[in-house]
Amino acid sequence: MLVARAVCCTILMLPVVWSGGSPADAATTDRRVPEWATVRFAGSVEALARLAGFDAHVEPARVPLELVRVLHGELPQDAPSISRRDGLLAYLGATARAQASTDIADDLPLPLTPAIWRDIILQEQVSEEHLLSVVLLDRAASLVYYGLAALDADTLQFIGRSRDLLLLVDRVTPGAFAATAPGLRVSAGRVLVPGGQIAEPWWAALVGAKPDDPASFIRHLLTRDAGRLAAFYTTIAQLNGPRLQFALGLPNSDSKSGIKHLRELYNTATTVDPAWSLEIGPFSRRSGDLRLLLSLVEVTPQGRLSPPSARRFWEDVFGENLSTDAGAGDDAVVDAATLARVVLAHEPRVRRLRSHAVCFAQRLFGNAASDGSSVLRAVRSYARFEALHLTLERIGVVRAGTYVAAARRAEAMSAIGDDKRLVVALSQFQGALAVIDRCSFHGVLDHADAVSLVESLIGLPFEPGKGFGPSVADWIVTRLLPPLRETVGIGAPESAEDVVLHALAGARSADARAMTIVRWEDQTYRIDPASAELSRLLKVREKLTGPRLDDGLGLRAKAPDDGLLAGALRSLAYAAHIGDPENNTLLGPNPADDHDFRLQGLAVGPQAPAWTLPAERVGGGAPWHLEGSLLCLDVALARFSLKRLSTEQPLSARQVIRRDEQAFALTAVNVRPAAHLDVDRDRVIGYIERGRQRIRALTGPSHWLALAETARLDPRRQNALAWLAGRQRDGLTDRLTLTELLWVGLDAGDLVPDAWGVCRHGLDGSLAVRFPLDPPADGYGRLSAAPTLPAALPDLTLRLAELTAQLRVPASVVALLLPAATQDLVELARPAYPDDWLAFPHAARMLAYERYIDQVAALTATGGPLVPDTRQ
Repeated sequence: MLVARAVCCTILMLPVVWSGGSPADAATTDRRVPEWATVRFAGSVEALARLAGFDAHVEPARVPLELVRVLHGELPQDAPSISRRDGLLAYLGATARAQASTDIADDLPLPLTPAIWRDIILQEQVSEEHLLSVVLLDRAASLVYYGLAALDADTLQFIGRSRDLLLLVDRVTPGAFAATAPGLRVSAGRVLVPGGQIAEPWWAALVGAKPDDPASFIRHLLTRDAGRLAAFYTTIAQLNGPRLQFALGLPNSDSKSGIKHLRELYNTATTVDPAWSLEIGPFSRRSGDLRLLLSLVEVTPQGRLSPPSARRFWEDVFGENLSTDAGAGDDAVVDAATLARVVLAHEPRVRRLRSHAVCFAQRLFGNAASDGSSVLRAVRSYARFEALHLTLERIGVVRAGTYVAAARRAEAMSAIGDDKRLVVALSQFQGALAVIDRCSFHGVLDHADAVSLVESLIGLPFEPGKGFGPSVADWIVTRLLPPLRETVGIGAPESAEDVVLHALAGARSADARAMTIVRWEDQTYRIDPASAELSRLLKVREKLTGPRLDDGLGLRAKAPDDGLLAGALRSLAYAAHIGDPENNTLLGPNPADDHDFRLQGLAVGPQAPAWTLPAERVGGGAPWHLEGSLLCLDVALARFSLKRLSTEQPLSARQVIRRDEQAFALTAVNVRPAAHLDVDRDRVIGYIERGRQRIRALTGPSHWLALAETARLDPRRQNALAWLAGRQRDGLTDRLTLTELLWVGLDAGDLVPDAWGVCRHGLDGSLAVRFPLDPPADGYGRLSAAPTLPAALPDLTLRLAELTAQLRVPASVVALLLPAATQDLVELARPAYPDDWLAFPHAARMLAYERYIDQVAALTATGGPLVPDTRQ
């Protein structure tokens, strides 16, 4: 699907919106550059970056900001992290104590003047070259530095002239100031509040001070509720356009109702982790908080929740009375305060499920009125049967009634009282659906056939309390195998398991193949990923000991055997996703036999344990195994599909945590070669190059600020790079990520195909690959329960677009390289703290052309997806 990406589109997470024209026009617009001083640092910035573990691409102007996060943020308390912090403290301590100038000294930026820092903030006379060392060693001063770096020119000037405010943020609220600064804007003697003039009385009532008294307003904002009000204000300030209207309820201009709405929204935001304080954890955020919710839900251009949006609909979905207005009718639309209350006022797992249910409903059932009853029941059952609904969505099911019928069948299975029978029923149904899912993904089943098979599977005869009996076996023989045999070109009497394995690999008969030709090193190859995948599947299936599909179907005996069929389908589901046949999970017993449907586990919130997304489990005396559903196994196993296409040692010791590795791997396993077209790749590369050209044409820091805003850079990066632009013009393009360069290069109406994006699972629960509309905005914060960053960073795919073009191979090779490239990424990336999102785009840019000559060559090896073309 092509998704429009225009420069003037809604930008969710920036405090300011540039409106009008193209990025080229923005580059000619003067913007005042904040008054940052340049100070000499009595040491080596390169040494600091190396001690901190930063990657080679971090710009010097950003080093102090990154050091604040490393020294004074929440880091894992492992030995390497502690050692790194201790090394930095020792180095900075040595530079701060130096009595004379050193031979090594680098220039670094300082918001405000050294005199202000000495006289007001530090209140000690420190030489200029030792100033930054002293600041960075002091937690409060570091947080003030971090906050000041986010302010625009007018706001920085205002705060710099206010001794009382500077003392407040240093002595009382440094954490709140550091986190809130990106949303603070002061101009012409008043605070520019989110929503503009119409919203001023609302904020005045909530904050307890008027925007036209900026010193009092900022003081009240920072000191209320341990920083919670400041965090809430910044969340709203970083929204724009229709999302800001939705958050504030701006279509309603009544002052009384506006104040009530804002108070309700704030009260809900404060219920998420009531023990949290910005002063203790200024860089941490709560899982499933208001900022993430408001960035995920879709809204109309008028600032209303996109359908389904009726209050009565969501009351019925969640079983709660959502109205606080006795006069609200049944046709009332859910506002932001109501949505936040019903989603966020729960424990974290329920928050995640409810926010994903809203996104699921908006993705699939935007026109709820056409089938309201079925849509209601389909969305209501999402939380209970999440893995089931995500599988149906990936297959392409759009009819709400099918989701309802599938949920009913799942509920009926859950009522089987005997655990052995329940395992058999779950294995048969989920295993068969997993086969349809994989065959549909590879295009062996077209959309109509896949949906028809799903509906026929759901409708199979089922005996309450007992199970399916022989009906699943009959369905496989009469409904599933015939279309698979026709597509893969394997007729009877060949083994049923062979047919299914060929289909799971994406194999097609000679007549059905669409050949893509690759010229490489004077040889001609055709892209045939199915042959390599079939080779892998056969090796994996050999290691997954146990019954074969033919045994369970009774093709070698007189009658089907339910238990054997259940075991065979479990093994086939695992084989499709378990990756390299040599991985450690296949060294012991068949992991499919150890699959735990959590029959003895208690449901958490609304979830049915056997239908939760699968997760790895190890320890407690049990071998490695998966718990949860047999569906969506890639959510737990995708990382096992990453591979190194050569026998060389890893590029470096890995620093990426397992959760993020798995999230990046989900993109690698959810993109098909056919999705990447040469014409789309060339268009995407053209946008990136146009972005580079526009940056090279900049004439000064003020023009850079205007362009940086269209690139969705967060305010600190805008200001730091503007400082750098005032000192040098060369190399600025290397400071932006590929995604940012692409955004700079876009004009109104330009299209970016979703295939060049990333899997969105960590954000909205979807397994679809989409190009992100919005930037990470300095990360989504430290969300320990959600891998949000990989779902917002398409730079790896964009880098492969560049590399395949340089290598002169078809764009479809990108999908073949992604597993190895993702492996390289997680080995190259050097995140210095949990949400150090820039480490990943910079690691993607480090993928070298020369290395990928070898990677493409490895694809031509025996058993690889590039097969010699012997046709005459």
